[in-house]
This record gives sequence, C-alpha cells and structure tokens, in this order.
Amino acid sequence: MNGKLSRELSSYFRQIRLLMPVFTRREKQFLRMFRERVLAFAEENESCDLPAVIRRFGTPRDVVSDYLDAMDTSDLFHHLSAWRMIRRVIIIIMLLVILTVEIQWGMVEVSRYICNHHPRIVTTLTGGR
Repeated sequence: MNGKLSRELSSYFRQIRLLMPVFTRREKQFLRMFRERVLAFAEENESCDLPAVIRRFGTPRDVVSDYLDAMDTSDLFHHLSAWRMIRRVIIIIMLLVILTVEIQWGMVEVSRYICNHHPRIVTTLTGGR
C-alpha cells in the first residue's frame, strides 16, 4: 500500500470515528475490525485507491449509518442519554468555575477601590496601621 492511500485511509477512518454519535468499547471494536477488513482489502488489491474502498465498503456516512441500523435502539438511546447527562454536568461545572472566578475578581476589585479611594476605611479596619 502506498503512502497516499495510507493517508487517505487514515482520513477515511477518522471521518467514520467523528460521525459516530457514541464511542464506547463496542464502537472501538467495530472500528478496529472494520479497519482490518479495509486494510486487508487494500493489500489484496494492488491497484486499490480510495474510490475503490468507498465502492466496496461505502462512504463514512454509509458505514456509520449501517452500523447504527444494526445497533439495538435501546442501547443507542441509553448511550446518547448518558452522553447528554455528562455534557450537562461538565457545563454546570464550567459555569460554577467561571462564576467563582468572577466573584473572586470582583472582591479583589472592590478591595482595591476601597484602598485607593477611601483610606480612612482602610485605616479604621486595620486598626490605624
């Protein structure tokens, strides 16, 4: 297999991976086995190129569509809802971190303002030091 086909196949497999709505152990195994089948096909056919691979196995969208059609619907819904929950938790954590940083920054700015504009308050609070 030549270098050009190798690069094209890497891109082909990457596109399949990116189109997968979930990527669990099962999908990793499917992609590994699919990659082996495609590479064996490319090795057996000396004049193999990407269009020949697509004619034989389908476009990345076709491959993912066929895989999802064969997948149990309840498993797919379960994985999608789990991913949705994980995304929500991550977003909530990120928002809490941003809110905490903003509050801390605001407190620093208020204390700077008080120190620069109201020295009597600072003197009173620190006991005259």
